[in-house]
This record gives sequence, structure tokens and C-alpha cells, in this order.
Amino acid sequence: MPPERREQLLERLPPQQQVRLRQALENFDKLPPAERSRQLGILNMYANLPPEKQATLTRQIQLFNHLPDDRIAALRPELVKLHRMSESERSDRMASEEFKSKFTPAERQMLAEISPHFPFSAR
Repeated sequence: MPPERREQLLERLPPQQQVRLRQALENFDKLPPAERSRQLGILNMYANLPPEKQATLTRQIQLFNHLPDDRIAALRPELVKLHRMSESERSDRMASEEFKSKFTPAERQMLAEISPHFPFSAR
């Protein structure tokens, strides 16, 4: 989007929202092209989901982000693994006793609802 058009859109927002969005856009603009492209792909995927799926995904990601660090460390690699699987492989994995014994019911729900949609980078 051309800078002039961006400014026109920003000017329509309340001042506090303008500040937050300008900062976010500045941070986005500083990213390497590959990372910007990856983030745009995620955003486009999310925008194309039905509203109820967006709400579910948003809720589960918020829950994930509020987990203790040790649980995030346990779930993140599993999310990466599950995301890379086909739907049938993912279903088989989530039905396994090993999977059920590693994660709580709430964590399993989180993994089931997030993994098909969002690629997470392993840290």
C-alpha cells in the first residue's frame, strides 16, 4: 500500500489506535522480506476463515500464550509437528495414547484447533 494511502486510512482512526498501528506497521516494514511474506500469508489464511473459526482460533491462541513457559515449551514443537502433518496423520497422532498422556484435555483441544491453521516456528 502506498504511504499516502496508508496515512489516509490511519488518519481515520482514534489517536491511540493510530499510534499503535503506526508502531506495528513500522515494525512490520523493518522485517526481512521473507518474514513479511510469511506473516502476510498467515494473515490472509486467517482472514479467509469463517468468523466462527477465527473466534475459536483467536481464543485458543490467547489461551496458548497464557500458558506457563514450560507448557509452551512442550506444546510449541508439537504444534510444528502437527501442522506439517496431513489431516489423517494429525488425527492418528492426536488419537494415540502417547499424545493423550503428554497433554491435558485443554492442551489437546488447543493443539487440535491451532495446528491445522498456524505454522509456528520452533524456538
